[in-house]
Amino acid sequence: MNSFIKIIKVILYTLPFFLSTEIILGKWLIQKPKVSMLPSSLYSEKIKFKFSKEWGKYKTKEFITYTRDELGYRGWESKLYKDSNIYKLILVIGDSTTDQRFEDDTATWTEIMENYLDDKGLNYIDVVNGGVDGHTTYGYLQSIENWHANDLNFIKTNISTIIFNIGINEVKYFIKNNSGEFKDINKSHSSKLEILKNHIINNSFFYSYLKSLVKGEQIIYDDGSEVNIIDKSRLRNWDFKEYYEKIPYSVSLDPTQVENYKMHFQKLILRTKDLFPYSKIIISQPYIPACNFSSKSYIVQRMPNSEKKKYSESFCKLIKEVFNNQEVIINNLKKNYPKKIYLYKMYENVVINDEGFYDFIHPVGIGNEIIGNTFGDYLFKLMKNIN
Repeated sequence: MNSFIKIIKVILYTLPFFLSTEIILGKWLIQKPKVSMLPSSLYSEKIKFKFSKEWGKYKTKEFITYTRDELGYRGWESKLYKDSNIYKLILVIGDSTTDQRFEDDTATWTEIMENYLDDKGLNYIDVVNGGVDGHTTYGYLQSIENWHANDLNFIKTNISTIIFNIGINEVKYFIKNNSGEFKDINKSHSSKLEILKNHIINNSFFYSYLKSLVKGEQIIYDDGSEVNIIDKSRLRNWDFKEYYEKIPYSVSLDPTQVENYKMHFQKLILRTKDLFPYSKIIISQPYIPACNFSSKSYIVQRMPNSEKKKYSESFCKLIKEVFNNQEVIINNLKKNYPKKIYLYKMYENVVINDEGFYDFIHPVGIGNEIIGNTFGDYLFKLMKNIN
């Protein structure tokens, strides 16, 4: 009992020290952009990554620079110019396949798309990357209302297009838990606990200090820039061609969850339309190398069982069901907004070599080139038809 009392006394005596240290050395009192409220978001970050030699087969640079500006955006070059008002912005919102945290600032598919449009004579367009790792329709809705609508308010008339690149993370709405029941969407997306964790990660001095002690290999250059080593553990150790498996295309989802997802998805589009009245809205259904949707009767899964179990045994079937539900919503909304809302089925319009993906979903190298150029061609033709 005496030992317990001593421990309590030590905690009480040292607590003021830890709290004052956190307040003084942490980032709690610093004014931060709206994006700081979103889990997994970054802002005012310039990081250099050095890849291990195994990444070479994906034709990445040995060193890459990943940069987010003070508002949390990537690739917003026109903001630096005095005559930035002449630029039309294309805002791309998505998950890690848009964020592309392991791709150089100049080599993301969003930048390649911008270069494609520039080559076509549309040199007044700046493609802005607003991807956040791990986000879904639920996260995009939070972003539109609490980040983009606020920080982009001064330039709304210049945002010609908003693209939602929606793919793998939408399956989170339908993944079963260990008991076989579907997860409750309200408990699996941006919970209060997750938001609190995000606050600690972004602000805590002691968290940053402890993280620096356990961090993997890194190099500090003379200019103060930090280089993290990205090893081969993030690469797939299997080839897609080894895992072809035909499965009957039938999937039975919990109807409540389907309606829940459709409700969120429709709300996302309508809120975006209201908050950005000058912008076209494009929903992009991305190419996914783990899945083949070419047949109406079957879906081909190209993913080993060890990977499937991390998500669902019906991974590709669920993605196709997500796409189908999105299409229903979009077709209904287009009746009222025919030149406002568009659906781009990228998965039906491109074929990308397996070397264009470093795992079963994230593009790299030639994958970015094909996606950027294909999407750029779609946008160019869309703009010509509208004009």
